[in-house]
Amino acid sequence: MPNVVFFLQFLVAVFSMLAGGFWMASAYGRTVGYPWQQSQAVPPAELMDHQTKWNGRAALCASLAAIAQALSFVFDHYTLLDTQFH
Repeated sequence: MPNVVFFLQFLVAVFSMLAGGFWMASAYGRTVGYPWQQSQAVPPAELMDHQTKWNGRAALCASLAAIAQALSFVFDHYTLLDTQFH
């Protein structure tokens, strides 16, 4: 079980960081690219579409992080549940 919990916590960290980066890109109106690419300002005419796109992706990542965290909690405390009912 420790490996499962570690993997789930790793997913929590990754998806949380992605969500934060996507929300910042949306809020500041900057493009999202690879780390070696320079971020560019989004033109005002395209800003609404840009924010819609990256807010949705950020929400998806935050949801996946929450699911992974919930599963991590269950697996981490599974032995407590298992011993109570036997």
